[in-house]
Amino acid sequence: MIRKKCFLPIFRFSKAFSLAWDAKAFLSVQGGITRGAVPDVERHNTQASQSNKQAEKLRNARQLIKEQSKTLRNKDREIFQHKKMRRSKDREIFQLKNELRAMKAGESQIGALPDFVSLTLLSSGRKSVERPLTMNF
Repeated sequence: MIRKKCFLPIFRFSKAFSLAWDAKAFLSVQGGITRGAVPDVERHNTQASQSNKQAEKLRNARQLIKEQSKTLRNKDREIFQHKKMRRSKDREIFQLKNELRAMKAGESQIGALPDFVSLTLLSSGRKSVERPLTMNF
């Protein structure tokens, strides 16, 4: 079974719509019937110049913001580098203080080689030899 589709009469609808559109366009051209009075040309020019001035101010402000944000990024980068340098200097100071403390306590220098070497074999009495040596130090 084949069904026929129902369509609205397009020609009549578009014709009526077209006539209504033309009437509205005609009325709006005539002395401002639908919109009110026709605006003054001088007023339009002053508003246009004011909006151009405001647009220029906005462009200048955006440019200033871009420059300031770039400067801020550079300063942040410098601060990060200074903090990094300070951490390395703090580490160096810590190591130097430890070395100084060790020297004042009479310990040998950090990283110095021992004065003696003990070579032993397994079960040769290594512990009995090491105990007296480590007790003195």
